[in-house]
Amino acid sequence: MQEACGSAEVGAAPEVQALERVQELVLAVQQQATTLNALLGNPDLPIEQYPPYRQAQAVLDAADARLARFVLRAEATGAILDTHAEPGEVLQPGTPVVTLGETRRPYIDVFVPQTDLAGMGPGTPAEVRVDAYPGQVFRGAVEVVGRTLEFTPRYLFSDKERPNLVVRVRVDVEDSQERLHAGVPAFAWIAPQLEARK
Repeated sequence: MQEACGSAEVGAAPEVQALERVQELVLAVQQQATTLNALLGNPDLPIEQYPPYRQAQAVLDAADARLARFVLRAEATGAILDTHAEPGEVLQPGTPVVTLGETRRPYIDVFVPQTDLAGMGPGTPAEVRVDAYPGQVFRGAVEVVGRTLEFTPRYLFSDKERPNLVVRVRVDVEDSQERLHAGVPAFAWIAPQLEARK
């Protein structure tokens, strides 16, 4: 009998091993099922659709959206003519940060005596000259003729002073090579008589 008991114990060892092996396989299958569920049931799913990737992308998108609120973008192309704030400064809403100029289409404001306004309006041709380019003529056209007269001292004018009243006229200048600079004195000749011939 002792031999039978001894052989029964020896015979139980492969069954225990088989049971342990089955439990390991069940555990492995459960882990694979958990992983497969995390992959939305498809191990061939593109990485962009994995939940952890989607979560990381959402965090990145939120950070980009926050950063975009602090980046200044101009609606038009041009050059920065002046900077009014330095990086790191805290500004109130509406505070100017930079002055942006459209350097390919500069303009000049000239003051035209009221007696010379006849026939002058938007589109009237003009010629502009600057000291930096002697002999060079920049073509342009009147953009806006001011609606109010200007004079110093304002509202005090006699018959002698009335001819000195002027109107601000803005001339849009063609300068595709960006040779003109802001603040440079310029002289304009506006030709209403050319407009009348057209």
